[in-house]
Amino acid sequence: MAMHRRCPREEIGVGDFMVGLRRRVYTFWRNRSRGARYALATAGVLLAVLAVALATSPLWLTPLLQTEKPALEAALTHTLGAPVRVGVVAARVGWRPGIMLRGVTVMGRAGPAVALRAVRVDLSWLALMRARLWPAFIGINGARLNLRKTAHGVHVVGLVHHSGPPFDWRRFLTAMHALSLHAGQVTIAMPGRRLVSLQGLDASWAAGIKDHTLTGAATIPGVCGRCLVTVQFSGHGFSFRHFRGALGVHATALDLHAAAALTGHPWLRPLAGTAGGQLWTTWNRGRLDFAGGDVALAHAFVPANRFSHALAIAGLSGRFSLKIDPQGFRFYAADLRSSLAGVRSRTDSVYVARQGAFWDVNTERLRLTQAAYVASRLRSLNPKVASWLALRPRGALTRLHLRLGPRWRYHVRVRFTGLGLGRARSGPFFAHAAGRLIASTHSGRVVLSGLHGRVRGPASLPGPLTVQALTAELSWHKDAHGLSWELPALHLASTAGTVDAAASGAQEAGQGQVLLLGAALHDVRIAALKDLYPRTLRGHLRQWLTRTIRGGVITDGHVTFKGPLKGFPFRNGGGVFQATLHIRHGRYHFLPRWPSARHLAVTVSEHDAQLSVQGSGVLGGVPVPALSVQAGPLGTPTGRATVRVHAQGGLGDLLHLVLPHVRAGLRATLPATISGAGGARLALALHIPFSRRQGPLALHGRVDLTNATLRYPLGSRVLHWRALAGWATFNDAGPEGARLSGRLLGGPFTLALAPRRRGGIQGQATGLIDAAHVKALAGPARRYVRGALTWHLHVMEGRRLRAQVTADLRRLALHLPYPAGKASGVPAVAHFTLLSDHGGVFARGGVARHLTLAYAGPSQGPRGLWVGIGSAVPPKTVSRGLAIGVRSGYLAVAPWLAFVRTLGQAHPKAGMRPLVRPRAFTAYVGSLAWAGRSFGTVHARFRRQGSAWAGVLEGPDIAGTVDWRTHPRPTVVLHLDHLIIPAPSHGAPAAGRGPAIRDPRHLPAIRFTANSLTVGSHYIGRVMIDGAPYADGFRFQRIDLTRPHASLSGFGQWTVHGGLPESLFTLAFHSQNLGHTLSAWGLPHQVAGGRMTAHGTLNWPGGPASFAVKRLEANIRFLARNGRFVKVQQGAGKLLGIFNVDSIARYLTLDFSSIFGRGFAFDRIDGNLIAESGVAETRGIHIEGASANVVVSGKTDLVAKTFDLRVRVQPHIQNNVTLATGLLGGPIAGAVVLLMQKIFAHEIDQGTRLTYYIRGPWSRPSVQKKTDKD
Repeated sequence: MAMHRRCPREEIGVGDFMVGLRRRVYTFWRNRSRGARYALATAGVLLAVLAVALATSPLWLTPLLQTEKPALEAALTHTLGAPVRVGVVAARVGWRPGIMLRGVTVMGRAGPAVALRAVRVDLSWLALMRARLWPAFIGINGARLNLRKTAHGVHVVGLVHHSGPPFDWRRFLTAMHALSLHAGQVTIAMPGRRLVSLQGLDASWAAGIKDHTLTGAATIPGVCGRCLVTVQFSGHGFSFRHFRGALGVHATALDLHAAAALTGHPWLRPLAGTAGGQLWTTWNRGRLDFAGGDVALAHAFVPANRFSHALAIAGLSGRFSLKIDPQGFRFYAADLRSSLAGVRSRTDSVYVARQGAFWDVNTERLRLTQAAYVASRLRSLNPKVASWLALRPRGALTRLHLRLGPRWRYHVRVRFTGLGLGRARSGPFFAHAAGRLIASTHSGRVVLSGLHGRVRGPASLPGPLTVQALTAELSWHKDAHGLSWELPALHLASTAGTVDAAASGAQEAGQGQVLLLGAALHDVRIAALKDLYPRTLRGHLRQWLTRTIRGGVITDGHVTFKGPLKGFPFRNGGGVFQATLHIRHGRYHFLPRWPSARHLAVTVSEHDAQLSVQGSGVLGGVPVPALSVQAGPLGTPTGRATVRVHAQGGLGDLLHLVLPHVRAGLRATLPATISGAGGARLALALHIPFSRRQGPLALHGRVDLTNATLRYPLGSRVLHWRALAGWATFNDAGPEGARLSGRLLGGPFTLALAPRRRGGIQGQATGLIDAAHVKALAGPARRYVRGALTWHLHVMEGRRLRAQVTADLRRLALHLPYPAGKASGVPAVAHFTLLSDHGGVFARGGVARHLTLAYAGPSQGPRGLWVGIGSAVPPKTVSRGLAIGVRSGYLAVAPWLAFVRTLGQAHPKAGMRPLVRPRAFTAYVGSLAWAGRSFGTVHARFRRQGSAWAGVLEGPDIAGTVDWRTHPRPTVVLHLDHLIIPAPSHGAPAAGRGPAIRDPRHLPAIRFTANSLTVGSHYIGRVMIDGAPYADGFRFQRIDLTRPHASLSGFGQWTVHGGLPESLFTLAFHSQNLGHTLSAWGLPHQVAGGRMTAHGTLNWPGGPASFAVKRLEANIRFLARNGRFVKVQQGAGKLLGIFNVDSIARYLTLDFSSIFGRGFAFDRIDGNLIAESGVAETRGIHIEGASANVVVSGKTDLVAKTFDLRVRVQPHIQNNVTLATGLLGGPIAGAVVLLMQKIFAHEIDQGTRLTYYIRGPWSRPSVQKKTDKD
């Protein structure tokens, strides 16, 4: 089947293309209308004419501009403010239109001021269209340049603006295509700064389509010999953030102080020195991309800034380059010659680069003295690094290569020579060493040779030590098993003797770092070894060198050791230590602080050792009348050592001496001290066999502390143990038995210990504790705990200490609030479990359904305590801080607040300190009693956040959040979704209503918001209250109550003057439907409709919670309109409660049943109430209605509930009579009655006015009626 093949474009000929083009043009022309053809022909002719005009524009535009020369001179004269003469004006039109001015002269007062041979200005088409022609050359937007010529050259007086917008230099440069300026001398005056004189100024500006170049060169006397600035950038704008290009600066003899003075920046004024060289930088979108050049500084001073302290540079020169990219930067400096800190040096090269997470540093011939000086001036330097730099390191790094990677991975190669320190912390130190270092993250090697110098140790030791030669080589390797290192050979020759040593360390399974050490000593002075041993190290070796051996010379010795590194050489870490020493001319003290020995003999050899010591003295402050040590032969299996010690008194100091040598686990459980042991006695006998055939190791001791006190710290408390006495026997497997008795916390106790089969000890203890002897219960807190308890302790000590305590609380009374309280005689048992090991101390236990405790005190980390009240269940793990959990069916708040306040008073008196910081509080209460009211189920969760607390309340009666803030001042923020305040409980105890607050100035600020507030069964609305304490008390800044159809707002204050509190509130009430509002507040069927406004003040002695009617003073003004009093039902008349309208209306209804029987519509109610000492008085409450007018005046005793009122009623019966007559007698009778009303209207109203006098109690007042006629 034939395939269709399309010819490629290359096979179409030129002729065919032209034929096709003519065909398309002809078709396009034929399809157009006649009018379109005429339009296209006209456009073509115009384009041809325009092209000819542009081509011949210089021929016809130049004569035209020449005719406009007078106008141009007038415009320049007006713009510059001086006469201007222009010789020839020429024009050029092209892609860049231009104007050529020849023979321009600016005239001055005494002759020509400025003469310019030729000025050529190229303007873009955009500038030609947007700006006027002449101001585009002279100035833009009404600016002019004032020039003045003197004998010293041309001076730029300033740039003066006429009017309009300010001068836009960016727009001016955009309009310029090319500009050049040459002047012998130009003086620039800047406001507030001294004159700047530029000599030999050469400046040029060239603008292309996208690239622009600005070049300027000048000599500034007193600042710079010759300065050249070149700027090349690309882009259409001049904004710095979009800047792309290069900036070059070349300066000769630049005075830094004078240049800093020109900038006007105060922090640059201390800058001093002379600089020279050239600098070239490239920028990309306002960000530095590259910097490089040659720089030379002489006698420079860099002032202190936020990065470093002041820096003095005597001389610095070299070449550098800096390349910056998004991944990092690369800095390179070569041929650096510097003079810093009085030291001259030359560094061949320095290379620093950062690419991503990797750093590279390379340098050659770097002097450590100058590097340390510059580094020590940095403000952000680590304090430890700064302390080492203060030692003045010396020497030079001939070559350094360092590469740092992520997670502190590194690789370094260093060659150094003349390495040493200028001074040491303990005196002068001089050393010179050469060597090399090759190290990485997992391995390394150091070769040190030729070290010699002089070391001076602590002042308490003899003279300095001179190191004559030290050669060493050290290598290490780190892998998954640990770190291993090797010291193949070390040779030390000094004035103290000669030491040859070799050592290695490796990580072995289950043993940590294992050390292999071998050393040979020749003619070594022991006193010199003390000087070599660092003061920062502690241990038996230092004590042995500094205290045990005084003086002497080791003529020959060999030391070998294999074992854990942490156990070297004498600690209980295991290992094998062997030493062969020949010592002469020495005095030995084998026990610390041992003043003398009657007989002492030491012989140490390769095969045998004998030791014999006898003497007396003071051991750790304890008089030891007899001490004997017999040991030997040490190298044979028949050897045996016996030590006998008899001591009397001062056992507290001895305990300080012994406990630091006990292993860490036992020392953590026995941090005890002994005081008052003047008559105490101690006897010890220790038998140490060298083999099993000689019997087991045995230790028998007896102690008598009848008149002493053992103080055992427990957290921040201290237990006191008195009248202690007992004995203990030990062998090589552990303790054989021990018994101890004494008195603890007011009661006797006994303790018996015995060894366990699997190692460790176990024991039983019983005792009694009297609450009156517990110091923690001193002061007001003592009344909450009374009585005594018996306890039983079972303890086991192996790898960890485990103790179980059971206490019978039948005789103990806990006068704590419910549910934690307990009466004496009620059976109760407390169980506690305590665990102690290297991880810390952990305890858990309590009394079921009363009080539960859980404590965690890790050795490394914060302590935690959980306290459970009621049936709260402790968590599995205890977090740091104090957490309290409450779970109970009933809880009264007031007793617990009083208990917490009592504990706060007990802390400073009894010296108590909280074990942990409060962290969280959780409570689930079925019924909460507070302020005499009983709330329903409440679930509360509170947690500390820094110094503030945040909590959530959930329940049917209350729900919302509670915040306690301490900054900037203590503030309580309550934001509740709903709050239902139950009615007061009639049988609630007085304690349940909470204590009174005496001084409100110590209260926190309050911000209370309740979206829904209900009191009893009445919905109140949305409530907002803001208050804060001030100098005189507490101020309620905002009180807002909002509900449908009504609102209440106001403010108040709670002041204290002379110790007497007083409350004053100003309130305003608004209601759009008075009847609806009264019904919602518990007064239904009183008023229908009506609007009411009331405002006034209320004050009474005491705080807001101390409100009492008998002490109330008030002044209230109210106004009501357009409402109706409904028909009063029996028992429902409580409107305006203080007047008991029920009684009043009952009598009014009898007399005016036609008017008040079915209700009373009023137009206005206006009145004023004044209350003082519980008596409310009104001088007139005016009620105006369509049916009658009522005026109420008099007094009401709100405390005794009695009336003394006068009620005047004047009904309007005219309209009622006319209406009734018209309905019953017809139109004629109604007209007659209406005529009689108009004639006798006044007499009818006066005749029907009545006055009622109401006196007596509210329930049964006496009412007397009196008419005006009476």
